[in-house]
Amino acid sequence: MEEGRFIHFQSEENTIEQILQKEKSAAGVLCHLKKRQPTLAMSIELAKDVVGIVATFGKVGGENISRLFSYYIGLDTMMAIVCKILKGVKALETYDNEG
Repeated sequence: MEEGRFIHFQSEENTIEQILQKEKSAAGVLCHLKKRQPTLAMSIELAKDVVGIVATFGKVGGENISRLFSYYIGLDTMMAIVCKILKGVKALETYDNEG
């Protein structure tokens, strides 16, 4: 495995672990579901239109620049869930603890 790819993999895993620590957030719940029960995550209506979480989409060169970028756009934006269509957003907004 190339060194750069390995670093990217570790960095993405670290990002997901940090999102999982925000367990009461929508992003935390989604990551938990995808990590612990991937088949269920793909089958429920809630997750069908989800593209991903902003924090996992891309990286910028260097750890310092990455930190500055995440600080600049803010935690709320980093934890935002991106959906393909408005229907996915509506499903997330109406989801509650009972499903």
